[in-house]
Amino acid sequence: MSNLTSKQTILWKTDPPFQRWLGTITRKSTKKSYRSWFKCYIEFTRLTPSQLIDEALEDLKRNPREKQDIVMHRLINFYHLPKTDYQKKPKGKDKTKREGKGVTDKVAHARVGAVRSFYGTFGVTVRMNGRHSLPRPRVRNKRMIVNAQQVKTLINHAIKPRDRAIILSHFQGGMDASTVCSIKYGDIAED
Repeated sequence: MSNLTSKQTILWKTDPPFQRWLGTITRKSTKKSYRSWFKCYIEFTRLTPSQLIDEALEDLKRNPREKQDIVMHRLINFYHLPKTDYQKKPKGKDKTKREGKGVTDKVAHARVGAVRSFYGTFGVTVRMNGRHSLPRPRVRNKRMIVNAQQVKTLINHAIKPRDRAIILSHFQGGMDASTVCSIKYGDIAED
C-alpha cells in the first residue's frame, strides 16, 4: 500500500467506500463529526478509504495463524494518538491560547467508534475486548469544597424549609444529590 499523494489527500472524500459509509449516517451532526474524525484517521494511516477496506478484507481472508489484526492494532494506536499529540481547543475570550495536550477519553472512544462503523459498513467487524480493549472513559469533574460559612450563607438565602433541609443533609451527611435520591427506608430503618 502506498502513501497518499497531495492529490489523493484532496480526493479521498469522493472515494466510493467513503461515500457509501457516509450515506448510511442520517443525522447531520453525527455525519459532520464522523467526517472530521475519519479525516484524522486518513491522515494517520496515509491510505485512501478504498485501500483501507482492501487491506482489512485481505487480512480477513488469511488463515487465523497468519492473521495480523492490522485494523485492530491501528485503531488502538489511533485511540492513543489524540490523547498525547493533539492540543486542546482554546476556551474563553483568548482563542489563540492553547492549553494542555490531548483529548478526553470519551472523545477518543467516539473517534474510534466512528472508524469502526466505517469498517462495519463493509462487513469488517473489529472486536476490541479482552487484552485489546480500550480503557474505560472516566469523567473527571472538579469537586468544589464548601466550608461551613458558605453553607450558612446558602441556607440564609433558601426560601423554603425543604430547601434548607436538602442543603443541610448534603453538607452534614456528605452525600451528593444522586445518593440522597437513591436512599430507601430500609437503608436507614435500623439506625
